Amino acid sequence: MYGFERLRFWAALLLAVGVAGMTFGGWAPSKAAADSTNLALTATASATSVNPSNPVSHLNDGIVSTSYVSADNPSFPQYVTLTWPSGQKFNSVRISGWNALGQLPKNWDIQVSDDGATNWTTVASSGDVAWSTNDSTLESRTLNFSPVTNKKGVRLKINGAYLVWNHFAMNEMRVLSTVPPPNARSTLVFNLDQGFGNGIVVNNDQVALQRIIDAVQPLQTKYNVIFVLNPMVQNKTNLKAVLDTLAANGMSFLLEAASSDVETLGSCTDTFNAPADPYHGIAASISELTGYKTRYGNYFAGLRIFEMFGQDFTIRAVKTTDPDWALPCWKIPSDSFFQINLLAPYVAFADQHNMFVQWSDPDWYRNRTWDAPQATSEQQLANLLNTYPGRVIVTYANNEIGAPASRIYDWANAIQGFVDQGASGYGLSDQSWECGSSEVTCPASTIIDWARSGLSQGASYVQFEPIWYFFQLPRGSFSYDNYTTSPDWVNRGYATSNFTALKNALLGP
Repeated sequence: MYGFERLRFWAALLLAVGVAGMTFGGWAPSKAAADSTNLALTATASATSVNPSNPVSHLNDGIVSTSYVSADNPSFPQYVTLTWPSGQKFNSVRISGWNALGQLPKNWDIQVSDDGATNWTTVASSGDVAWSTNDSTLESRTLNFSPVTNKKGVRLKINGAYLVWNHFAMNEMRVLSTVPPPNARSTLVFNLDQGFGNGIVVNNDQVALQRIIDAVQPLQTKYNVIFVLNPMVQNKTNLKAVLDTLAANGMSFLLEAASSDVETLGSCTDTFNAPADPYHGIAASISELTGYKTRYGNYFAGLRIFEMFGQDFTIRAVKTTDPDWALPCWKIPSDSFFQINLLAPYVAFADQHNMFVQWSDPDWYRNRTWDAPQATSEQQLANLLNTYPGRVIVTYANNEIGAPASRIYDWANAIQGFVDQGASGYGLSDQSWECGSSEVTCPASTIIDWARSGLSQGASYVQFEPIWYFFQLPRGSFSYDNYTTSPDWVNRGYATSNFTALKNALLGP
C-alpha cells in the first residue's frame, strides 16, 4: 500500500487516535508459469539483414551482453526468423535490447508457420512502441497471444526501427509458453499482518488465525498458499506464537525484510512496533531472521522487499517540493531512503539459506520515465539480480498512483525484463488499495480481474492485501486495540464475501 490515498488513510487514523526453480518449505513458485524454458535457445536463427560482426545467432544465445545487428541502411520490412525441426507450443515472444531509442525495432508483428518456411500467420502486433532510453538500460517488450501449437517457425516482421546509427539491433529474443502445464502450481500469498495496532500479531489472535488458515485450505488443492507478515512488532513472543501456529498447520510464510510500512507505520507506532531501521524501511536485522530460520526451517520460505522504490520517491518529494506528504511521526532519513547496500545482505541471506525474495513495487521506470533516480535504482536492482540469479521474484503492485485503466493488460511489461537480468520470474501484488481510500468497498470483481490478468500474463506468484478485505477483521489502526474482547468481533477471521468470490473464481474452470 502506497501513495496519496494511503497517506490520507494513515492521516485519518492518526487524527482519530490523537497520534502525532528452488524449493521453499515444501513448495516451489512455478517458474514454468513465470518464465518457462526459453524455446529460442534450441532454435536456428536467420535474418534478411545481418552485420557479420554481430550475427543473428547472438539473438537466441541466452547471453544478454551479445547482440544481433542488421546491415546498415536497411529497408523495411525486415524479417528475423527462428525455426525448429519439430513443432513447438508457445504464446509469448519477448525482445530485449539497450540503446532502445537508437536501434531497437519500433513496430513489429509476430508471425508463425507450421513448417517454418511458408504460410506465415500474424498472431500479434506491437503497434508503434515508445521506448524510454538511449543508454545501457536494458529494455524489453513482450507480446502475448493465444497459444499456438505444432509450429516449426516464428518470426519478427520488423516494420520499422530506430536507426540513429544506420542499423537496428537487439540483444535477445525469447519464445515462451507462459501457459502453465496441467501439473504446474502457481503461488498465492496473503498478507496476514502489516504491523497495525489491531493486527493478529500484536493481539496474538489465535482464533482468527486458525479460521483464516482453515479458509485458505481449499485453495491448496490447486495452488501453493503462503502468508506474509511484518516482523517489526515489539512483542516477539506473540510473533513466534503466530509463526508456530502457521508451521503447526504446515503453512509456509514470508517475513518482510524491508518496506514502506516500516517507515510510515513503524515510525508512528513505537508503543508496539520496533523496526530495526525505520529511517530506511528495514523491518528486522539479519540476526533476528537467522533465529527464525533456525526455529522454523523450510516453513520460513522467503523475504519480502516491498514498495521501497515508491517510498523513496515519496521521501525525495518530502525533502524537496512536498513536505506535507509526510506525517509528523515519520522518521525522515538525512541520506537516501533507498540504499541497495542495505538491502543486498537480505538477498544474500536468502541465497545462503535457499530461500526466495519477493521484490514488489508499484513504481517502475517503464511507467514513469521522467524519474531519473528510479532508473538508477532499477539498474542497482538488476546488478543485484545478476549477483544472485534465480533468487528474486520481481512483482508489480497494482496500487500504482495515476495508472491508466489499461494497466491491467500491460503491467507485466514493466518487470518482465528483469528475468533477463537474473530474476527467477515475475508476479503481481493484487491489492484492494488499487481502489484508493475505498479499499474496503473495492468490488471483488476488480480483484478477481487483476488476479486473472496476473495468471494469464505469466505470473507464477500473486499476492493479496489487505487482510481485512478478505477476512472479518478490523481495519488497520495506528493505535493498540485488543479487538478480540469485543462482542463485535466474535466472527473474526471468517471469510468475507470478497474472499469467497475470489476463491470460487480461482478454483473455477
